[in-house]
Amino acid sequence: ILLGKSLLMGIPGTLTGTLLPFFTQYVVQPDNPARWLMLLLAGYFSSAFLFLPLWIVISRRVGKRNAALMSQTIGGFGALTVVFVGPGETWLLLALLVLNGSAFGAFSFLMPAMKADVIDHDELHTGRRREAQYTSLWAILPKFVMIPASAIPIALLGTLGYVPNVEQSETVIRALRWMFAVAPAACFAAAFVVTLRFPIQHATHRKILDGIAAHQRGESAIDPVSGLRVPPPGQHAVDDDTAWYLDHFSPRELTLAAREGQPSLARRVAWLAAGSLALCVAVGWVLLHGMTGLDAKPGVPSVIGVMVSGLAFCAFVFHLVRLRAARRFAARGIPAETITRYHRSLQPGGIPDESDTDVGFA
Repeated sequence: ILLGKSLLMGIPGTLTGTLLPFFTQYVVQPDNPARWLMLLLAGYFSSAFLFLPLWIVISRRVGKRNAALMSQTIGGFGALTVVFVGPGETWLLLALLVLNGSAFGAFSFLMPAMKADVIDHDELHTGRRREAQYTSLWAILPKFVMIPASAIPIALLGTLGYVPNVEQSETVIRALRWMFAVAPAACFAAAFVVTLRFPIQHATHRKILDGIAAHQRGESAIDPVSGLRVPPPGQHAVDDDTAWYLDHFSPRELTLAAREGQPSLARRVAWLAAGSLALCVAVGWVLLHGMTGLDAKPGVPSVIGVMVSGLAFCAFVFHLVRLRAARRFAARGIPAETITRYHRSLQPGGIPDESDTDVGFA
């Protein structure tokens, strides 16, 4: 949930930074665009810092999730209102950017705070603090939306007939309004819906910390999010090393491994890796074959093609890492009963009976 929210919330800030120079010069049309651009950027980013103490107070009073919902509502309203800004209304644009900047500041503060709650919840289940893994994942994945959010709008403007330093057509102006105002507002709205599903609030987090304390005393605890009974570390359905291998694979893939044997899992992952590499090469070949010259405008299809090829290569590397785990998984010869027991330990009802030796999943 938090990852989805992070991906969505990364788009408005990227669009603002990318398109503000264009929106200022060609839509608002101030007498001194460069000076106003500097002032607008200063208002946007300084408000993110200046409103931070207020968001800290709000989060303490209403909770992190509710504060995040409030900030997304404010950001969405501010972004959508920008669509009505016309020529000469620079002060109105500045006021709306200050409003949006305050929402950006709330996101910058509340997101890490909510991530810390997720890490505590993970510790309840694993007995380990894994800040490094979570932080690395949350740091790199938003880049996959920030790059398209900055590249596609520029390519789209070029496709629609944008020419620098001249009066733009109505089509280009309309596209600027939609990309600079409506698209960020839609992202704020989607992030609002995603945040509503975030289950950890103040009382829930307090119970998570109580569960961690119970584990330190050697007692079982109840996960307040899922309702599962979670045993102390060392009393899980499977040992930690085995669980680490199993976490590389989806429940469907583990079902395949339990029913058809672990070599089938390695073959599946190998096919996924090969398919990802083939897609990367195929899209790259199409792009190179369609190039008419280095001075030609790339256009939206070419930009999307480059991103698809890059994502396919990332997927290839991801599956390559999983393939290594799948082969070591098969070499260890983990019994199907252990795989089944691990899966059922994560289902509502808690820890399965040790005598359960079914090879299928419920």
